[in-house]
Amino acid sequence: MELKRRLSLVVAIMSVALGSGHLVQNVFVKSAKVTLAKAETGPVDIMLVAAGPNVATPLAWARKEAQAAISFAVAKTDPTPNLFNLPQDPVVFAEFAAGGTAKPNTAKECPVKLDLRAEPSAMIAVSIVAVCHANERVVLRHAGLAVTGKTSAIGSLTTSLPAFEANAVVSIRFADGEMVETKLAVPDAAFLRRFGVQWLDEDAFQLNAFENGAGYGEIGHISAADPNRPLAGQLQKGGFLSVLGDDGVEQPMLAEVYTYPADASATVQIVIEAAITKGTCARDILGETLADAGGDVTITDLVLTMPDCDAIGDILVLKNLDTDLKIASVN
Repeated sequence: MELKRRLSLVVAIMSVALGSGHLVQNVFVKSAKVTLAKAETGPVDIMLVAAGPNVATPLAWARKEAQAAISFAVAKTDPTPNLFNLPQDPVVFAEFAAGGTAKPNTAKECPVKLDLRAEPSAMIAVSIVAVCHANERVVLRHAGLAVTGKTSAIGSLTTSLPAFEANAVVSIRFADGEMVETKLAVPDAAFLRRFGVQWLDEDAFQLNAFENGAGYGEIGHISAADPNRPLAGQLQKGGFLSVLGDDGVEQPMLAEVYTYPADASATVQIVIEAAITKGTCARDILGETLADAGGDVTITDLVLTMPDCDAIGDILVLKNLDTDLKIASVN
């Protein structure tokens, strides 16, 4: 029984062929409910992995540190988020992002200004000025990516987003439904590929990329703990991770996106992990994956059935998923 219970640690590794710019396997299925069922296309590799030094799940401080390097230039508050009961049906991220019926910005005395600027590595610099939305939660959306931010006491916010499309469209939406949308040409996006995972609140996932055969903690292991962010004025080597979203707002929408060159010859393994915590045990956790291949973005639902709470401290890792495979924990 103990062995059966402990088989809640499943590893799912996705090989990415950087030379072709495409995933070797199309590993996720739309609206795939993760169950430990046998795939028709092949068996699932199941490993017993205990949380420890060989597990790449970053600590909370690692994510905070990575966020501070790339994202919101606003003093963060630390309210306790209001947890909410998730519906039984898969969540559509756009529904959470909407926050109400959209309405045009007609308040001439208090306009919302959204400026975009293309930066190296196909990043989009985002600047928001919204005087009438000071200290407010705001949802930023681009090509299926949806993350939250929070404006400052004067209604400003600066951050960056990875461009999934060369002709990028970025929108922002506040709680009252006010929305602003702006377009930007990001030609460098055509030379890069991106793979990301996004989630709501405590339904956290961790993305790890292993370049050139790297192991956990070695050079070439890219994660929130070591995102390998590009340095100004230096040639970027390999891929890098963007840690996105402000987790200090209610119902935070967070994401991690791995970026790699489209013409690279190296092979990269991408691993998605989910830690079993007090907030995630004994329930389903929901997320979405985003895969960019030459400007075509594929968005896929990800649902994991987490094991009972006596498995807190262990980690779910999905390995060698096939297109019609469903994975779940064994209790």
